[in-house]
Amino acid sequence: MFANHLREGFDILKSLLALAPARSPARLKALWAAGYLGFYLGEQPPKGSLAPREEGLALARELGEPREIGRFLAGAGSEAIVRGDVARAQAHLDEALTLARQHDDAWLLQVTTMWFGILRWSSGDLGAARQLLEEALVVSPRVPDARTTANTLIVLSNVALLQGDPHRAAALGRDSLAARQGLHDAWSIGVTLAVVAHCDVAIGRFERAARLFGAAEGLQMSVGVTLRMPPRWHDDHVYHVAATRQALDEGTFEAAWAEGQAMTLDEAVAYAQETEPPDPTPVERHARPAPSLLTRREHEVADLIARGLTNAQIAAELIISERTVDTHAEHIRAKLDVRSRAEIAAWVTRHALAEQVLSS
Repeated sequence: MFANHLREGFDILKSLLALAPARSPARLKALWAAGYLGFYLGEQPPKGSLAPREEGLALARELGEPREIGRFLAGAGSEAIVRGDVARAQAHLDEALTLARQHDDAWLLQVTTMWFGILRWSSGDLGAARQLLEEALVVSPRVPDARTTANTLIVLSNVALLQGDPHRAAALGRDSLAARQGLHDAWSIGVTLAVVAHCDVAIGRFERAARLFGAAEGLQMSVGVTLRMPPRWHDDHVYHVAATRQALDEGTFEAAWAEGQAMTLDEAVAYAQETEPPDPTPVERHARPAPSLLTRREHEVADLIARGLTNAQIAAELIISERTVDTHAEHIRAKLDVRSRAEIAAWVTRHALAEQVLSS
């Protein structure tokens, strides 16, 4: 259902919920599924009514079902992350983690730990993100849920890429694809192909990246809806696609993208899983990413922010006023469309990695 019939499934669940008893385990299950699908579809509840996850959490508490409470808390926490509500995400995930440990619920422990890792990745704390995601993988043998393992691996791939290890990131992306075999989840496979393409961009394999971007788009379009992702992933994806387009001439880029779009799911997965893809061509080695949005002074301020300096320390370093630093920081956030110093630091990390690889 997730791969090709999301909208149909969500509409059926809404019809069933209209008939289900107000206080029953069956309604609880339907609310969980409706919340899951509605979240990814970006559905908003009718005015004056609760969203499925909010209703489900309230019902689970009323029925005294601690494991169901944990499931709805984890779901609500993940939704808060995508909305950018860090405080709400932290509160929901904290309570879910407590319940997972109290009841030795391996699935809830893995899912909650994974989402904590995503929360840290989204805020730019890559070391904490990696530790949490690796902890989630330790739980995997106890959980018959390949999708959660695959999701954990692909976020860990994103973290490895930001930490400057594109080859390890690509290997983790391939592991995620292997974990998804048999799930028939075209949309999630498309996301995974895109992350492997990000790794190829960092290595300098731009034609291969363009093919994988095309394949990812083709698979995601086959679902027929636009699904929601954490802002962190969206920002990274936009950057890497832009770098690929800039590195190749327009004809080469469009041709490679079209080749990827024409691939079947199995062909695209096999292409992404090649463990020894060809080295970058001479053209690719010397190609440059998209030009920076920032001025020279803004680059200097962003670099110092990434090093953890306060505005007062940056002012002293650059011999400018603290008010001027504040102004530069505002311009940087506006140009990069980010909200926090951690996001500026993550952008600096990506930019520096691309420059280092592409100049080698």
